[in-house]
Amino acid sequence: MVVGGVPGAGKSTLLHRLRVTSPRGVFSVRDPEDIRTRWERLLGGRRGYRIWRPLVYAEHYLRLLLALPGRKTIVLHDTATRGWARRLLSIVARLSRRPAILLWLNVSLAESLDGQRIRGRKVPARTVQRHWRRWTRLRPLTEEGEPGYASVHTITRDTARRIVLEPAPRRR
Repeated sequence: MVVGGVPGAGKSTLLHRLRVTSPRGVFSVRDPEDIRTRWERLLGGRRGYRIWRPLVYAEHYLRLLLALPGRKTIVLHDTATRGWARRLLSIVARLSRRPAILLWLNVSLAESLDGQRIRGRKVPARTVQRHWRRWTRLRPLTEEGEPGYASVHTITRDTARRIVLEPAPRRR
């Protein structure tokens, strides 16, 4: 399952809550925030993040690939505002015989910026605008589904606070 949304939508918050409230061993949560935090400690702070950010995402997607042979339901953090990335993730799911599910967190731009502020993060304004433009174009299409995905769900932050995920049926 891909948890998508603009920066500040609440993806990491939802994933953290799933981690601590779900039965142990049910989900394999993949969030680049965990990797970024570790790299930040190793490198002594966030300085130069633009330079080492590609390493964070290379490790994030490598960890996804390493989790595919397992039996756990994979819950992946991705903005999902890039078409090529959504398509690639659906192909990876299909090749690993897993259903691709897209869960969009739909928030306003103000909520997104507020979410970043609350967490003490500051995504550059240009990056936020780029993601926001893509999301604005995608939003009307989310009702129609997404090619390659078994299902697409759009939820609000309030709904995300109440969501409880059940593990997918075991593959044979």
